[in-house]
Amino acid sequence: MIALSSAELLPLPPDALRRVSPSLKAELGSRGLHAIRSILLHKPSRYEDRSLTTPFVALKAGERAAFIAEVRKVRLGRPRRGGRTLLCNLVDASGSDIGAVWFHARPWHQRELEGGGRFFFVGDVRLGKTGGLVIFNPEYEEVEEPPAARAEGAQENAAGEAVHFGRRVPLYPGTRHARALRLLVKDLLDGVTEGLFDPLPEALRAAHRLLPLGTALRELHFPSAQATAEQIERCDTEAHRRLAFDEFLLLSIELAQRRQGLREGRGFRIAVDGAARAVAELPFELTAAQRRAVTEILADLARPHPMQRLLEGDVGSGKTAVAAVALRLAVESGYQAALMAPTELLAEQHARSLVALLGPAGIAVHLITQSTGGATSAEAKALAGGRPCVAVGTHALVQGALTFGSLALAIVDEQHRFGVNDRLKLLSKGSRPHVLLMSATPIPRTLALAVHGDLDLSVLDELPPGRSPISTQLLVGSAQAQAVVALREEIAKGRQAYVVYPLVEESEKLSLLDATRGCERLRAALPNARVALVHGQMPHEERTAQMEAFRAGQVDLLVATTVVEVGVDVPNATLMIVANAERFGLSQLHQLRGRVGRGVYPSRCLLLGKSPLSMAARKRLKAMERLSDGFQIADLDLELRGAGELLGTRQSGLPAFSFADPVRQVALLAAARQVAFALVERDPELCAPASRDLVRGLQALFGERQSLGSVG
Repeated sequence: MIALSSAELLPLPPDALRRVSPSLKAELGSRGLHAIRSILLHKPSRYEDRSLTTPFVALKAGERAAFIAEVRKVRLGRPRRGGRTLLCNLVDASGSDIGAVWFHARPWHQRELEGGGRFFFVGDVRLGKTGGLVIFNPEYEEVEEPPAARAEGAQENAAGEAVHFGRRVPLYPGTRHARALRLLVKDLLDGVTEGLFDPLPEALRAAHRLLPLGTALRELHFPSAQATAEQIERCDTEAHRRLAFDEFLLLSIELAQRRQGLREGRGFRIAVDGAARAVAELPFELTAAQRRAVTEILADLARPHPMQRLLEGDVGSGKTAVAAVALRLAVESGYQAALMAPTELLAEQHARSLVALLGPAGIAVHLITQSTGGATSAEAKALAGGRPCVAVGTHALVQGALTFGSLALAIVDEQHRFGVNDRLKLLSKGSRPHVLLMSATPIPRTLALAVHGDLDLSVLDELPPGRSPISTQLLVGSAQAQAVVALREEIAKGRQAYVVYPLVEESEKLSLLDATRGCERLRAALPNARVALVHGQMPHEERTAQMEAFRAGQVDLLVATTVVEVGVDVPNATLMIVANAERFGLSQLHQLRGRVGRGVYPSRCLLLGKSPLSMAARKRLKAMERLSDGFQIADLDLELRGAGELLGTRQSGLPAFSFADPVRQVALLAAARQVAFALVERDPELCAPASRDLVRGLQALFGERQSLGSVG
């Protein structure tokens, strides 16, 4: 047994350990397992129950089985790269026999087996060339003595406990040294004494029914009989729960500290006396949800510390109108405001909308994108000088030497499509400006606790009046011919339509219709229609001209890539067709569908799926037929794809959890959040010894996380 003190557990590198072969050391290093803590937190991918053995008469080809047998007739086969084939006969207690074969046997395999004896085997059983059963490349361990107190044939380590057999055995992802790694983990666990430092105080563990750290690590790798097979399969044991709580707690402490720091910081105090006038002068009535969001935002702007708020709303729920009120008040208070969007189309759409909404009040709106050459010298001088105005743009707002003299309000639209660093760059253009993040891809409230736990949340949960319902239909195979019929019908009525493709040009790797070829085919199928093509690789001037022609009704059918996902508002468009819809996520499909139904005319969305659809793709696309609420779609998208894939760690700042699952473990997340925020409220600087020990212990256990920044 390797003796480890509690202080040595975390930092001791694996090359300080005995019984670690050079090849295992190299593999551990290639996987980033450089310290004992990382080895002990290396989660098994699955577990194999080797507690029961199967007699030969019950073996079936195609199954994985464990059994005890005697070795007979060991012989070498032909040489192979990396070793030689080793064959032998195995005989169990009943006298039945099967063959065993190792295709890349090493010399020590032969030495271990040719002496005969009884061994515990586990492996895949198949039919051999002669029709008999053969076990391929089995793992094995010699049975020295079979006391009734434990499973016969189970290997023991120095602590007297079975490791490889006679129990549930951990299997680690992609390792070539499964047995050696398993034995190393067991030796390390046996070296952890009962006095191992646990970051969580005993009272906290008791309050939330959490295992001690040492027990959790042991149960993680070698589950006891108390854990059911179903719990182990779902990684839902008490061990997983304890380690997930630690991850949630570490994240929540950072979020709580960040929120505390924002509340204590000094920001711009924006006068909100003119809010009633700003709302009354809008060319439309706000919905109750919009009025509620405006009230929440105004309360933040009037406070002396910076606002940190997330505004969520479904496609077409009117987030821009809410933002316009805040932008106007910031400028009328003598400050500057900026709105950053992820695409030029969306930035251009925002600029048009804000000119219409704010122009009558005498507020200047500047559009700054890369295609427009960035800010003009006059605009750059005005912004640097602090002249009150609104700047709307893409990444061009944060690139180069552009500066703001008095940036008091920063709004980021479709915030999940920006990296954390992009948002931080925008904030660095001002001195602690108010921040409003907007998203038309709703994040379920449970996930928002993990991703944006330091932000206040406003939700637009209703659509403005006058929006037309959108019917959605999935078409697969020959049924896709209905799409061209639908196009002819809508164009004949004087309506307009979109056809969206996932690619711009033909790909050699993906057999998908591309937008360029699709446009040519549609022109041939609809000779009387005015068809235009737009995509992100087009020159800015050409793309702008095509989009303006579509808005003006001079184009009947717009063939496009996903550049039209956001930022396009054409009330006369009533038909959206998405080719190869299985290539899109649910939230993206919902965004595309939201390009129609923006006027008074009934609208349709046709999803064209490539046949045959996988079961997963069919489930997603049929859900689009059934669901129209963006929040319900976001919940399902989250369930199907998971938080990491849906948001991406770069876009959201969400850490790459090893054990925590913010979708499945909502209650655990809420509990950890409550503990963290209470801790920071009592000790904001975490300078008390108990606080320091807790945070340092968690950081030592899981490693230093990359800072999530000062904005979602």
